Amino acid sequence: MSAEVSICIPTFNYGRYIEHAITSICRQTRSPYEIIVSDDWSVDNTEEVVAKHLQSVRYIRPPRRLGISGNYHFCASQAKGTHVMLLSADDVLGPKYLEKTRPYCEDYGIVSSGGFRTDETLVNMREYQYYFVQYLGIRELRPPRSFLHVLEGTCYLMSGTLWNREALVGLPVLPSEADLMPEWYYGIVLSQEMPMRFVWDPLFCYRLHSRNSAAVNVSGYLRGMRRLFGFLLERGLIRPEWCDVVRQREERVREETLQWEAELGSGSDGAGGRVGGEGGAKGLGKPGARTAIREAIKATVRLAMRETAGRAMQREMLEIVESVSGTRKGREPDGKAES
Repeated sequence: MSAEVSICIPTFNYGRYIEHAITSICRQTRSPYEIIVSDDWSVDNTEEVVAKHLQSVRYIRPPRRLGISGNYHFCASQAKGTHVMLLSADDVLGPKYLEKTRPYCEDYGIVSSGGFRTDETLVNMREYQYYFVQYLGIRELRPPRSFLHVLEGTCYLMSGTLWNREALVGLPVLPSEADLMPEWYYGIVLSQEMPMRFVWDPLFCYRLHSRNSAAVNVSGYLRGMRRLFGFLLERGLIRPEWCDVVRQREERVREETLQWEAELGSGSDGAGGRVGGEGGAKGLGKPGARTAIREAIKATVRLAMRETAGRAMQREMLEIVESVSGTRKGREPDGKAES
């Protein structure tokens, strides 16, 4: 059976952003198997916005409000593709995302691409920051290296990643205390058995705004980190030979989050970013010479990416924004995967 990708958009009260996400899927050079929007009982205009795209999109609601992790799981469980993307409703795909990533799905359980962090407008070139620098030079990771890598912290983003659907749906839903952790959770569990493939091209935009989950609920993010590891061990989701490694990582997470909380409490911005990823809690403390050199290289790569691939991505984002605003005519997919 050839790989088929279902693009799922779990959402709650993101009506102001979701049409950009849908339009970006409709502009793919390779169509997805299906597009599903799972609305976790939004009270804004989400349903009205999605209704304009029902020819291309399947709109569903869970039986009750589920929260972030629960809605991710519900949406994936309704998909029919071999792989799923859980695209955040405020993020946007570049036109070649599926063309560049889908060919790897038959051989890899996790396929992740580079992308750009952008501001809320999507088109401010000064805000474009390439997100994947640490993976340059790495094409794949296989167990146990993939597991040990992910355990240190996620450096990929949910909106740039394809997951083996059957494996993901077979996982228990995270407890409410870890609701913001599905990205790390899926990676830790699936990477124990499945290889990961990295596509360096920047193929999506991660939109930064005042309502990003980790920015709005920092304390919940920190609590979720601590709760995640206990949940993994309690539910037997870690192979026995790796439980001690996970307990050691759990202790380091506890120390890192306590330090981060202390910095936040003192009014400092802390390390910022994503824990374990670029600028995350792993980087707390005074940087040494090697770190400084590494950061200088990353800055050079980001600048080069912004001035090359970033220009093309900006043009695509501008077309999407204009299409949604009514000044351009968007393309609709035929609903079938292309070979």
